[in-house]
Amino acid sequence: YDLPTGGGVFHTTDGGVTWIQSGVGTIFDNNSFPNFVWFKDPMNGIAGGDANGGYFEIHTTTDGGATWTRTPQTNVPPFVTNGGAGWFDGFCVLGDTVWFGTNRGQMYKSTDFGQSWSVSTVSPQGYTVYEIAFLDDGQHGLTHVRSGSATMLFATADGGATWTQRTTHPKWKQSKLTAVPGTNRFVSTSV
Repeated sequence: YDLPTGGGVFHTTDGGVTWIQSGVGTIFDNNSFPNFVWFKDPMNGIAGGDANGGYFEIHTTTDGGATWTRTPQTNVPPFVTNGGAGWFDGFCVLGDTVWFGTNRGQMYKSTDFGQSWSVSTVSPQGYTVYEIAFLDDGQHGLTHVRSGSATMLFATADGGATWTQRTTHPKWKQSKLTAVPGTNRFVSTSV
């Protein structure tokens, strides 16, 4: 399994006409692959990517992306070896809590907006964790887990510490999944 490399975080101030790369030389490089970026307000953001230098590359900014700080390796649990990687856009953020999935059935969680992380197992088989959604309480969540063309649904009621596989509709496929704010509902697309 060859992981792609290269990329970065880019920003625009003219509605997308021009783009400027943020943190050149300090955030993502030719040996890494960014998976997500999220800003909770104009100044505070987080960006996460695959492993680089032996651990997941996670950066935060407090100045709108002008400068970025990488989370130290001691604050990020080791990833599963043999090609372990994150999944692009496979993340969820509620306030200061951030979750992202891996292609080895794990889910990483931070409750301090990326400064420290824990990890749990979603799929004991090591299947890829794709879409992630949590209700406003940050405790009840769902995630799609995929192996080839099979898509499975897992649920948690403890913020992602433990996961249970749920029965899915026969047409449940590789779908987008989201929680509806202010409700106890999730919505997903299918074929």
